Amino acid sequence: MWNRWKRKHRIIWESKNGPIPEGYKLLFVDGNSLNLSLKNMALVTSAEMARLNQGGYIYPDADMTKTMLNVVKIRNKIWQINK
Repeated sequence: MWNRWKRKHRIIWESKNGPIPEGYKLLFVDGNSLNLSLKNMALVTSAEMARLNQGGYIYPDADMTKTMLNVVKIRNKIWQINK
């Protein structure tokens, strides 16, 4: 029964960008889940979302969050290379 429901932000994203791939999440870059603008959404991997949450790197300033997302991506890449 619950599989019929989709969250509004997912409907908005998917209407413009297609389905969200397995293992990916939508990030509200300004930290405000009520701001449903496409400019406020970014597709990130589950690992990237975990690092952003663990580090407290989701800020009300969208530019700061995007910068920290880039830092997380670089750190993940370095970790993969050194693995």
